[in-house]
This record gives sequence, structure tokens and C-alpha cells, in this order.
Amino acid sequence: MVSKIKGITDAMNLQSYQSALEGAKKELIAARERREEAIKEQEELEQRIMELRRTVSGLSALLGEEFNEDDEFGLTDSIRMALKTHGGALNAQQVKNRLEQLGYKTESTNLLASVHTILKRLVLKEEVDDTMSSEGKTAYRWIPRKK
Repeated sequence: MVSKIKGITDAMNLQSYQSALEGAKKELIAARERREEAIKEQEELEQRIMELRRTVSGLSALLGEEFNEDDEFGLTDSIRMALKTHGGALNAQQVKNRLEQLGYKTESTNLLASVHTILKRLVLKEEVDDTMSSEGKTAYRWIPRKK
């Protein structure tokens, strides 16, 4: 009788584990789908922010107003955006030039030094990959998120 009860209990535990496994698998799939939606939305928002930044910068210039982006949009985020939207590797000077091309303005007297520092931090955070360019300079490339 004891072995029969133990067999029933083991079968119930196995069924509970199987049910828990199926539930966890479904939850994992749903979480991955939500993450992908969030990543897509973030990329769309970053693109919109870049467009608005250009608009605000251009309109400010037309109206003779000073637009200081240090307060509006952080340098780190601007560097991320410059690398993401470029699609290839850039050295620090090219990143600085790209920032200016995208309308980034700052009161910083040494923007290039700040760009170097931030690029190194982004490499440590594994958001950016650093490689050696053909000119012998360190070049940086955005690492797309793994899906």
C-alpha cells in the first residue's frame, strides 16, 4: 500500500513539475516578445529625439537663440546616437564631427576629451566595440543588441 501511495505522489509531483515547466516556457516567450517591443519602441524614440534635436537646433539658430544641448540631451546619449545612426566605426575625432553634424552644441571648451572619456566608458559597458582603424587610431562601433 505504501509503495502505491508513493507512486501516486511521485506522479503528482512529476505532473506539477511538468505544468510549472510549461508555464515558465510560456512566460519566457512572452517576456522576450515584450522586450523586443520595448527595444523597437526605444529605437523609434531615439530616432524621433534625433529629428527633434535637429529641428530645435535649426529653429533656435533662425531665431537667434542659443540652444545648449548639455541640459537638453546628455553627451553620452548623443554619442550613442551618433554611433548607432552611423552604422560603421568612427574614431573619437569623427564622433565629435558627427555630433556637430547632428546639431549637438555644447559650452565645453574641450569636447574631444569628453568624447574620448565617454567612448572608453561605453567600451567598458560593452555598448561599443573598439578596434584599430587603418590609420592606426582607435575606432568605435555601436554593438547592436542581441535579439
